[in-house]
Amino acid sequence: MAPPQLRGFVQRGLQRAIMRSIVVGIAAGCVWKFGYADPKRRKYEDFYKNYDAVKVAKEMFLESQAEEEA
Repeated sequence: MAPPQLRGFVQRGLQRAIMRSIVVGIAAGCVWKFGYADPKRRKYEDFYKNYDAVKVAKEMFLESQAEEEA
């Protein structure tokens, strides 16, 4: 029976662990970007595409005036 090969055992294990962690990190980053960040950015773009800040400010001003008069 041959003795186990222990030379380089820790180094091989570390290399595998580092490669796995890099792959998992890249995959998690892609999932976050394409599953969360990009859809959220698109929702903001869609909202502000037709958003009129001046109109909203006037509405808020008129509402506050109506509340003060009441």
